[in-house]
Amino acid sequence: MTESVRAANPSVNYIEGSATDVDIENRVVTVELIKFSNDIKENNRAPLQIRYDKLVVAVGCKIADQLVPGAAEHCLRLKSCDDARRLRTAIGESLEYASRPDVVDDPTLPDVERHRRQVERQKRATFCVIGGGPTGVEFAGELSDFLRYATRERVGVFANLKNDYRIIVVEGMDKLLPPFDPALRDHACKW
Repeated sequence: MTESVRAANPSVNYIEGSATDVDIENRVVTVELIKFSNDIKENNRAPLQIRYDKLVVAVGCKIADQLVPGAAEHCLRLKSCDDARRLRTAIGESLEYASRPDVVDDPTLPDVERHRRQVERQKRATFCVIGGGPTGVEFAGELSDFLRYATRERVGVFANLKNDYRIIVVEGMDKLLPPFDPALRDHACKW
């Protein structure tokens, strides 16, 4: 999830633009500033020449939801603070729905009704994470920790869902965390 770089790292000099050239010998990066709004008239600015001591290339991330049909329209994302708020709300609503009186377990009910309720609880408390890269795996782990805490016996706010929640990670490649070392990939599969 992203947040304001300036707020998170006040000592960082942040420039919103695109690095278009790197002169390693002279330690200079050429940066073209982005244009913020079509409503603001800006003169064509010359690219900035920024000197550096150490150069770190940190590739950004774009959401690749066009690879999975329906993902752009129906999935929650993990990119912005607004996305995080929507995700938190959706998870909370799912757990609340799975805890409603008409779906909680009741040993006095017939087996058929208990089974119907269990299926409904499990449906509402199943979370699918699309993407087994670093972000998807980390999110699945954090969600797992949260659900384990929230469903603890006697003290968890959703203790009634202890045996009903599931987290499914869907990855299009044949392994989780494809860019990582095999030992780290294997460790991620054990949780």
